[in-house]
Amino acid sequence: MMTERDAQRFWSKVDKSGDCWIWKGARFKQRNGLLTYGMFSVDQKPKKAHRISYELVRGCIPTGFKVLHQCDNTACVRPDHLFIGSQLDNIADCVLKRRNRNGPYRKVGEENIHHVLTEAQVLFIRKSERSNQQLANDFGVGKSTIGHIRKRRTWRHI
Repeated sequence: MMTERDAQRFWSKVDKSGDCWIWKGARFKQRNGLLTYGMFSVDQKPKKAHRISYELVRGCIPTGFKVLHQCDNTACVRPDHLFIGSQLDNIADCVLKRRNRNGPYRKVGEENIHHVLTEAQVLFIRKSERSNQQLANDFGVGKSTIGHIRKRRTWRHI
């Protein structure tokens, strides 16, 4: 149960200066190192920050439903950028906005919102004589990422 003090603590971690209200607190880190959803603890239980934002402004989230982002910014907690939907709604939204990784409309290279490297860096990696580990250290990615680039398993379009 959120107290008024919890709500004040929550909103103190939000930057409202832009169109998206960006969560400045702890963020969930994926295995690939990308930061995604904001995290906020209530009664020592971590919850996704965008869900808390929705609940604070709009009320309870129906069981089994997700809070989706109209803006596609996982760090955004602006209530009017959030809406309720099922997992099927989430998938349909992803496909409609061409964010799906494996579908026919997937974006590749620098157009993919999850890209870490630039095309120039990928071309440099392919020409380099340095080891995969050295390049991984230089670019802040995993050694296997470098191997996939060199074997054209990823970044095939260039």
